[in-house]
Amino acid sequence: MRKRIVQVLFFLFLTLSVSGLASAEAAGQADAEKGVQLYQQGQYEEAAVHLMRALEAGVDPSQSSDLWTILGNTFDSMEDYPSAIKCHKRALEINPKSYVAWTNLGAVYRHEGSYPDARGCYQQALQLNPEYPEAHASLGILYIFEGQPEKGLESLQKAIALNDTQAVSHANIAVAYAKLGRFEEAQESLKKATSLGYPNGSVIQELIDTEKEAR
Repeated sequence: MRKRIVQVLFFLFLTLSVSGLASAEAAGQADAEKGVQLYQQGQYEEAAVHLMRALEAGVDPSQSSDLWTILGNTFDSMEDYPSAIKCHKRALEINPKSYVAWTNLGAVYRHEGSYPDARGCYQQALQLNPEYPEAHASLGILYIFEGQPEKGLESLQKAIALNDTQAVSHANIAVAYAKLGRFEEAQESLKKATSLGYPNGSVIQELIDTEKEAR
């Protein structure tokens, strides 16, 4: 019921004007900070309420695109994909060059199974910033979902070359290696992911074992 209330509030919120941001740029700052904090803590429903309140009240115009992106990620985490897409698109209306927003919009499309749309978003992000590791990693995951582990491996290798500290990239490249029958490398990558704090190592291990049994 609580989630439904948040969704209704969001669609009402979309009808409000945000043209007054400049004149009330600090009015929503406290809610913005609280919303981000709650999002980081995984309290997504409460985060959504504070973030919407912040954007309605007004924030620094330089922050508005980022806050729409965080709100989009919040709805994505709640599996409310239509609302998440609307938020990321609003972020891109404000800042079309936000490669972060393009990447996160792509993630929502992937989560709802719209793979061509996801790929287009990731490619747009990489056109804007070819060295953004999250976009390479996201594209790599998408390729794995599409049954193209070779391409997935290539993208994930690029992501890791740019940032070796992202546990999820090492976990996903372990899956790519396993699907290619390169099990020793898969285990090494999983070990690296676990050492970086990846929480779902048992799930990846099960995927590796399944690929072994299938050969």
